[in-house]
Amino acid sequence: WVVGGTTTRKFGNFKAGNPQEETNKQRLARILHQPRENLFFFKQEHTTIIKEVTKSGYHQVNAIGDGLFTREKGIAIIIKTADCIPIIAVSCDSKIIMILHAGKAGLATNIIPKGLDVLLQQGGKAREIKILLGPFIEKKCYPQDLEQLAITQIEKSGIVKNNILNVHQCTLCKNDTYFSHRGGDKERMANFVMMI
Repeated sequence: WVVGGTTTRKFGNFKAGNPQEETNKQRLARILHQPRENLFFFKQEHTTIIKEVTKSGYHQVNAIGDGLFTREKGIAIIIKTADCIPIIAVSCDSKIIMILHAGKAGLATNIIPKGLDVLLQQGGKAREIKILLGPFIEKKCYPQDLEQLAITQIEKSGIVKNNILNVHQCTLCKNDTYFSHRGGDKERMANFVMMI
């Protein structure tokens, strides 16, 4: 009942303002069998702003947020990355999905526990929440262990280890597949989750 993933270098650039951005958003909408207006992108600024998205809300340009969640089917909530950790959280009992943009700054300001606390406040139970860590720059290519910081914060929120899945795709090691800011890329990938 949930679909999610990360686009690749081959799919194209989602960085705001580039000439291909809107074309790539339209392509992703077609793949997800949704109208373009059901894809929600926010202006990411390494904040801990987390907002609920509905089909009738948050269509304004340049809305700021580094965490999005929804309880509605057919809404794709999306963050852009090129080394930061894209975190998808699915509350199986309360049927809520969330996506978080967790880079070094977001981890330092606890965007993960703040996001998971929102899910718990919305009626989710910690043992029913499943987490996916998408492609990001791993410790072997970056001086700070973002993965361990993220997993520690997730587990402190009460999520059991068996409910955490890391795809183990280092954006710098696999720079032929993914964009990497540290690898010199200015482009961004789209990470998405949607209830169907």
